Amino acid sequence: MAKDLRETRIEDLPGPKSKEELEEMKMPYEEYCRAAFDPGNEHTKPEPLKGIRWLSTTMYIFTPHSVSNLAELGAEVIKVEMPRMGDPMRHTSPFNEAYLYPLHDTRPMTGTGFGFLGANPSEFHISMDYHLDEIKDAFYRLVKMSDGLTECYRPGTFDKWKQSYLYLQELNPRFIYVWGGGFGYGPKVFGGSYDILGQAHAGLASITGMHDFMGGHCAKHSNWCIDWYSGTQITFGILAAIHWRETTGLGTMIEFS
Repeated sequence: MAKDLRETRIEDLPGPKSKEELEEMKMPYEEYCRAAFDPGNEHTKPEPLKGIRWLSTTMYIFTPHSVSNLAELGAEVIKVEMPRMGDPMRHTSPFNEAYLYPLHDTRPMTGTGFGFLGANPSEFHISMDYHLDEIKDAFYRLVKMSDGLTECYRPGTFDKWKQSYLYLQELNPRFIYVWGGGFGYGPKVFGGSYDILGQAHAGLASITGMHDFMGGHCAKHSNWCIDWYSGTQITFGILAAIHWRETTGLGTMIEFS
């Protein structure tokens, strides 16, 4: 007869357990969470990507989230923002999407909203107008001392600025270049995109709409779920590229949409 699992003691569970671990397992859950997520312990967590330096010229949520994941794993992520305004996501807040769809001329130009902080944690920030000729040398020096870069500009923009993979791989053959866009290299290659368009094109908005008695029309999901999920997928690609580089010694370019 099988043993009743309700009679199983913590000490009987498989796996090595120190005295400290046993004490943790007996703690009330709320106390355990307070201890586990104590901000004072943030530098004690494992950092498997320590030693990796990554450049980020990203905006909004989709691509910033992909590199913030690297920072959470110990990489040194340097977010490079344009002077004065910086990442437009800085100037948004919850329920303030009018400043995102489209980028509105009346958006606030100062301050930092919670949306930006949520998409860019654990990073270093510098301001650099990297498309200007007089600044390019400084940008190129960063490339030579970094492992990769993620950008989200429309296709051809970094080619025009001579900062695309075609140019950067010559400066650093081990460099990993990531481009994240809305529609990929297809019929809408030059079209801009936001999370709300991704939800619409993917069909998600059609199943999160109103009930029939409320009109039955489609509705955007309350969260930027397409951006968050897609950013995580880019992170998987970056980790694979880092591993592949360890085998071949060469960088690569990742396209994601």
